[in-house]
Amino acid sequence: KNKLQLLCWSLFFIWFFVSLSPLKLNPKKEIVLDVSKGMALNKVLEDLESQQLIKSAKAGKILAFFKGYSLKMGHYALDSSMGLKEILFIFHLGKEQTIKITFPEGLYAQEYANILIKQGFTKQASEFLEEIKNPDFLKKYSIPFDSADGFLFPSTYYFPKSFSGAQIAKKMVSVFFEKFKKDLEPLSIQEQKNVLILASIVEKEAVAHEERPIIASVF
Repeated sequence: KNKLQLLCWSLFFIWFFVSLSPLKLNPKKEIVLDVSKGMALNKVLEDLESQQLIKSAKAGKILAFFKGYSLKMGHYALDSSMGLKEILFIFHLGKEQTIKITFPEGLYAQEYANILIKQGFTKQASEFLEEIKNPDFLKKYSIPFDSADGFLFPSTYYFPKSFSGAQIAKKMVSVFFEKFKKDLEPLSIQEQKNVLILASIVEKEAVAHEERPIIASVF
C-alpha cells in the first residue's frame, strides 16, 4: 500500500512539474488577454489551455491555490514560451502589456490626442483632452492657463491599455515639472506665462534644433 501511495505521489509530482513548463510551440503562439472585472482565474486558465497557451489548467489552479495567486484586471501579452508559474505571477502582480507611444516636440494637445487614437487609445484621447482643461487638474499643478497644453512633456512613454486619459495627462505634466520646476519656481505667474508662450512660439517657428536660439534671440 505504501509503495502504491509513493508511486501515485511520484506520478502526480512528475505530471505537476511537467505541466508548469512552457508549451514552446513552433511557431510560438501569442495572444493579448483582456481581463475585466469579475473574471475568474480558474475560467481564464481553462481558456488558456483550450487556446494552447498552457499545458494544464488544473496544474495552474493547484499552484494558484497554494501560492495564493490572484487575478488583476488588465491587458496581458502572453505566449506559449511562458511557463504557468510565470503567467500566474504576471496576473498576480498586474504586470500589463504596455504600448510604446512617442509624442514629438512642437505639437498641440489635439495632435497628441490623435496619436493616442492611432495607438488604440480612443476613449483615453477624449478623456485626455477633457482632463487638461479640468480646473481641479490645473489647480493641482498651479498651471496659470485655462489648459495644460504647454505643460505636456514630449517624449516616449510606455502606457498600459488600462491607463485612463487623466492618467496619461498626469504623467506628461508630471514629467514636465520634473524637468523644469527649478527653472519656473523663481518666476512670477506672469513671467511663467511669458516664458511658456515664448517657448511655444519658438518651437513652432523652428524647423531645425539649431534655429531655436536664433529665433529666441530675436524675441
